[in-house]
Amino acid sequence: MDTLVVDHLDRSGVSGKHPAGPLFEEAFRTLRASLLVRVQGTPSVMITSARPGEGKSTIAANLAWSLAFSGQVALVDADFRRPCQHELFRLPNELGFADVLAGRARLDRCFQRVTSSLTVVTGGSKPRDLIELLDRARFDAALDALRADFNFVLVDSPPVLAVADAMVIGACVSGVRLVLKWGEVTESEALLARRRLESSGSTLIGCVVNQFPGTDDGDYHPYVKKYAETSVHGQPGAVRPDTELGPLLKASC
Repeated sequence: MDTLVVDHLDRSGVSGKHPAGPLFEEAFRTLRASLLVRVQGTPSVMITSARPGEGKSTIAANLAWSLAFSGQVALVDADFRRPCQHELFRLPNELGFADVLAGRARLDRCFQRVTSSLTVVTGGSKPRDLIELLDRARFDAALDALRADFNFVLVDSPPVLAVADAMVIGACVSGVRLVLKWGEVTESEALLARRRLESSGSTLIGCVVNQFPGTDDGDYHPYVKKYAETSVHGQPGAVRPDTELGPLLKASC
């Protein structure tokens, strides 16, 4: 299991050239590469956290943006108690994943295309029966349908220590990334979250440390900074010309 660091994620958004700068973009490229190595086939990965407010939804959104440079990506909001992806991407939320699992909507009716390679399935209407939504057979069927249509499936789930939802969802996906906010989550909380995931049959493939201090631009060797600012085409500051996705709203999720 690996641990990756994201420097001062401020939830300012994602775009073709990230407003947080090239080093921030490089952090998510590293996260993407690690995920592709660790999960074979059509990856379905849950992004969760130990506690609320650690940035797991924003991490999921930015990782989805990064993965969308490599193939078709579906980002699914399965945090039914506090859905956030529709706010981040400024999307309607009348129908979503909760409605699919409850049998009120077809999955493809809930696809919201954000770019040519990134589709978001928002949380949907407030569920009346969470136990019904977290039925293993229904969840597996929905994930199988998503895997058939997309190269990557990311699932934004509730925090592990808050409710049991993440343990149910984690057992249905290929792997789990645990987001930990530096300076707020304790070591005992992080270890307890890990034990709960592993005891439920989840495959923990790594952690993401959010807002780790002391990694601003001045702390990087000049070569590293210059390398991060150079695209695969060798031109400083150049990025793939995909401007369909504008900056996200700031959100505490």
